[in-house]
Amino acid sequence: MKIELGAIAETLAAKHIIGEKTNSDFLELLKYYPKNDADEFKNCWCCAFVYHCCRKAGVDLPLGTHKTARKGHFRWFTSVLTWFEWAQINGFIHKESPDYLPIRGDIVIYNNIIHDEYKQKDSLWCDHIGIVLSVDDDTLMVAEGNINNQNISGIVQRNRDNTIGYYIRIPENYVSDEFLNIPKNAYFIWGSGKTTTANELARRLGCYVYHTDNSRSRHFQNAKPELHPALCRDVPDIWLLDPEEALRWERDIVREMTPMIIADLTELAAQYKIVICEGDIDVDIIAPLTANIAYITNRGKPYDFFDRPEQRNMLDDIRNRTDLADEEKAKRVQNACAIVSGMQNDEPPREVIQLGVKEIIRDETTTVEQTADAIAVYFGFEI
Repeated sequence: MKIELGAIAETLAAKHIIGEKTNSDFLELLKYYPKNDADEFKNCWCCAFVYHCCRKAGVDLPLGTHKTARKGHFRWFTSVLTWFEWAQINGFIHKESPDYLPIRGDIVIYNNIIHDEYKQKDSLWCDHIGIVLSVDDDTLMVAEGNINNQNISGIVQRNRDNTIGYYIRIPENYVSDEFLNIPKNAYFIWGSGKTTTANELARRLGCYVYHTDNSRSRHFQNAKPELHPALCRDVPDIWLLDPEEALRWERDIVREMTPMIIADLTELAAQYKIVICEGDIDVDIIAPLTANIAYITNRGKPYDFFDRPEQRNMLDDIRNRTDLADEEKAKRVQNACAIVSGMQNDEPPREVIQLGVKEIIRDETTTVEQTADAIAVYFGFEI
C-alpha cells in the first residue's frame, strides 16, 4: 500500500491541479462531499488531496471520525487536526527519531509552514499536510494539494527542520473499525413525523420500511459488554436518572446500535429494491457515508410525545404504580417530561447545519402525503 500510495500521490500532484470548478481532477477529489460546493474548498484542499490518494490506494478510511481529542466528537478528514488526532489515538503518529525515519508513502503533517499572509484566520500549528515521495539527508520530496494555500497541486521539496510536525504511517493491514458500507438503495428518514411518512412511501412504492424501534430489543439482547457498554448497562428505572445523564445514555445507545442497524439494512437491501430506515440512528456516523438522508422538521404546533398511541400509557404506568409514594411518582413523571423535552431538536437542527443533511419542513397544515412527496422528490423516487 505504501508504494502504491506514493505512486498515486506523485502522479496526481504532478498534474498541477487547480482548485477551481472548471478542473475535472479537482472535482474528482471532492466527490466524497456531494453536499458541499467546490468553492468552499478553494485554497483549503490539502486534506482532500491526501484523503483521495488514500482511498485510491485502497485505504478504507471513513469520511470522518469520532476518534478525536474530544471523545465522541465527530470531525471530517478535511482538516489537518482531524488527521493528527485520529492518527494519535490509533497509534499511527510519529516524530522523526533514530527509531523512526520517514519513508515513501508516509503522510507528513507540517508545523506552521504556511506563511502568515496565506494562513487562514485562527489557523492552528498543524496547517498543512502531504504525502512523502522520497527522503534525502536534509530534505523531503512531497506530493501536496493546495501547495502553500496557493490553490494548486505539485511536488515540492521540504526541509527536514522544525516545520515538520509529525508523520503518519498507516499499517499495511489497516482496517477501520469506523468504516461502514451503506447500501445505495438504503434511505434514512428521521425527525417529526418520520414513521407516518415512511409508511406512506411504503404504501406507494411497495418498499420495505425498517423501524429502528422494532429492532431495539434485539440489539440489546445481542450486545457484548466489551463492545457495547451502553447497551449492556443495567438501569432498573430510567425515569430515576438525571435527565442529562439519561440523554447521554440514550445517545450512547444509538451510537452503539448504528453498526447493527447498518448490518440489518445491508441484508434487507439485497432483498428489496428500496429500503427506508426510519427512527433513531447516529447521524454523525452515517451522514458522511450517504446522501440518502432527510430530516423532517415540525415548524408548526408542538406535539405531545406522550399523546401518541405507543407512548400514551407511559405516564399512566408511573402514576398507577402501587410501590411508590406520590412524591416518588411525581419525581419520575417530572424526569420523564424533562428527558423527552431534551430529545426535542433545536431549529434548525444541528444535523442540517453541521452535516448538510436535507431538511424537509412541515407544519400543522402539511399533510403526510405532501411530506412524502417532498422526500420522494429529494430521494429521486418515481411515484
